[in-house]
Amino acid sequence: MIIEVYIETKKGSTEKLELRDGQLMPDKKLPLGQKFPVNYGFVPNTISGDGDAYDVILLGPAVKQGQKYKVKVIGLMRMLDDAKEDYKAICVTKDSKMKDISDLKEKELNDLKYFFEHYRISHTLVMGFSDVKKAERAVKLAALRYRQAKE
Repeated sequence: MIIEVYIETKKGSTEKLELRDGQLMPDKKLPLGQKFPVNYGFVPNTISGDGDAYDVILLGPAVKQGQKYKVKVIGLMRMLDDAKEDYKAICVTKDSKMKDISDLKEKELNDLKYFFEHYRISHTLVMGFSDVKKAERAVKLAALRYRQAKE
């Protein structure tokens, strides 16, 4: 499944940015010595379980923040953030050979889990990872929620 995503924070950044009123604004400074290990953003025109746009993790090299990209969904990171569903689609570039979360090494998954459980002070728990089929269903559901909210 190819989707369009908006990247707010590029890989290697020490500060999480967030799109507010059409502007990228600082959201959170990472603890000293930490950097985003992935590009991070959202899927436009979606609503996830926490009421925000559906979050996306884009693996691979750093890309420009504040830009939209067409990417391929390969999996899902299932999270709870302050007891609310906060799932994240895991994506790669369109031309990547990866097709499913199982193409990632266990260390890569553990590193993602560790980062997202520790980069900020909150009650965040990574419950696990799901395959491409579940990820695609989750993104479609988030798009449906958005359409229903607009009616």
